[in-house]
Order: sequence, then structure tokens, then C-alpha cells
Amino acid sequence: MEPGAMTHFLRFKASSRRVPFNTMFFPFQDNYPSLMRISPLRQKDIDIFLNFPVFSLKTFALQGQAVKIDKTNLAIIKHLRNGKKSFKQIAQELRLSENTVRVRVNRLVEEGVLEIAGLVDPQCVPGHRLIYVGVKLQSMDLIKKGEEFSKLRGVVSASVVTGRFDLLLLVLLKEGFGLLEFYTEEVAKIQGVQSVETFVIYKSYHLKVPYIL
Repeated sequence: MEPGAMTHFLRFKASSRRVPFNTMFFPFQDNYPSLMRISPLRQKDIDIFLNFPVFSLKTFALQGQAVKIDKTNLAIIKHLRNGKKSFKQIAQELRLSENTVRVRVNRLVEEGVLEIAGLVDPQCVPGHRLIYVGVKLQSMDLIKKGEEFSKLRGVVSASVVTGRFDLLLLVLLKEGFGLLEFYTEEVAKIQGVQSVETFVIYKSYHLKVPYIL
């Protein structure tokens, strides 16, 4: 389906003078040659495009819209669960070109959809453990408070949730930075906290986190 690094579709209103679909190709002069499929065009549109510099075509194609999370992107992300798997291996298994995989991964990273990072299982690291913390706030300023909590030491993630809590935190602790230190040194910095409740994780399955301490 994708002979180049990325296939872009540019659609224009058809007129009486047409060029057959898929007859015009614009190779981008970068490390990833791309194919541009263009639907039936008026001769005037063709003349305009032929006079565009290559970088303008690329800018138009890549910057017009946020990256689309399609089945191919999801399949690539699934393969990246194994962080050591190369683009070449992924491409072979998905029957894509290596350039296609590389460009799609780069776009996903640039758009903030995908982050490639090393994760650890705290159960395998001596002196470390994970906890969940439910937070009730005195106000409904949930987004701002969620951002504040997300910046505290040890906080892997902070989520605005439904239910009896306003926020749910996933926190990584270690020897010398336990529950007491987290609450007295970190949570104490946040104003407007009504109450907190701690849920210690004794055993987890498929729960790995970035080492942030």
C-alpha cells in the first residue's frame, strides 16, 4: 500500500480537463523518498504544483493536520513494546518499507503520541515499590492541580478521575524516599488538598514504569 515513506492524498474539485489518478509523482529530496497520489486535477492546478519548490510540497503534506492514528500506526506501536526491535524487523513483519516505519515512528514521537523509554518493574528493584494515591481537593480546579501533582518527585502519573477521588496518582518510592517523605516533602507543597488515601501495591502484573527517582 505504501511504496514510499508516507503516502499523502491531496484532493481537488474535479473539472472537465483531468489527469488520470496516480499519474503524477513528486519525489521528496530527503532521506525518505515519498510518493504523492493526486486525484484528478485541472491543468491549471497541475501547472501550479509543477512550479512549487519541493520543500513547499512537503510542508503542505506534512503540516496540514495532526498525525492520524490508523491501523498501521497502532501495529507499529504494538511491535515497539519490545524496545529492542529494529525498524527493519518491524517493517518485515508488517510488510512495509523500513523508511515507512521510521517516518511514522518519528511523526508519532514528534506529535507526542508515542514515547520510547526504558521501563522497570519496581518489584525487581530492591527497596522500591509503587503506590496509588487518591486525592480529594477543596476546589474543582482539577486540571491545574493535576499538573501540579504531576511535577512532584516520585509521581509517575497523575490523572483526573471520576468517583470519590478527584485525582489518582501513581507514585514510585524507594529507601530514603518513602510514604512519609512523599507526603511531608512533596504533597505538602500543594495547596487546597482536602484528604489523601494510600493504596500500597503488594503485587502487580505487567506494570512497568520509567525510573524517575
